[in-house]
Amino acid sequence: MEEKTVRKMEFLTIEEFSEERFTERKSLFIGRALPVNSEDEARKFIEEIKEKHNDATHNVFAYSIENRITRMSDDGEPSGTAGRPVLEAIMQKKLTNVCVVVTRYFGGILLGAGGLIRAYRKAAELCLNKATIITVKKIPVYSVTVSYEHWSRILKLANNLGLPQREPVYLQEVTGYFGVIPELEEKFLREVIDLSVGQAKIQIEGDMLVKYREGKYLPVLRG
Repeated sequence: MEEKTVRKMEFLTIEEFSEERFTERKSLFIGRALPVNSEDEARKFIEEIKEKHNDATHNVFAYSIENRITRMSDDGEPSGTAGRPVLEAIMQKKLTNVCVVVTRYFGGILLGAGGLIRAYRKAAELCLNKATIITVKKIPVYSVTVSYEHWSRILKLANNLGLPQREPVYLQEVTGYFGVIPELEEKFLREVIDLSVGQAKIQIEGDMLVKYREGKYLPVLRG
């Protein structure tokens, strides 16, 4: 088997889009949170909100991505009163791969620095509290190439173990792609070798993000 290194990683994120709104001294605040897998996805979400609410006074954002990438913007509010409290709400929950945009429609009454900080943080917290928080793991993907004779056995093994899978490739032999959590790695590899009578070709082919639900791990789709 060809050896490659895949950095094991686990983090918390949200599972779905969420939205909450409230009014503070006649200013309307709309908080929206979205799970994202890259800065490009975060930027796309931010631009969509800005386009949808191009008449808003401010569209403040913050996001946290894998590898400790964080960005924030006050979007014209006094420095440190908007983007930072939104980012702090994300970080307090220890979330990764999350983008939050808070839209404000000014109601004519100034909130002051302290009021702005509290309002933007509240908007971020409300939409994050509404979302489902899940644990995501980055796990290695193994390619297993076997004869058609042995393929059904390998597929049955993977299904019994609840392994997330990618589409197999059917050529002269069959190559399946399976995400394997560390707890099942030794068992899976040993049984693949046994079921194929030592003929399986096994390699690590990168990684995938997975979430745990209803007794099995499911792929987290990337945008």
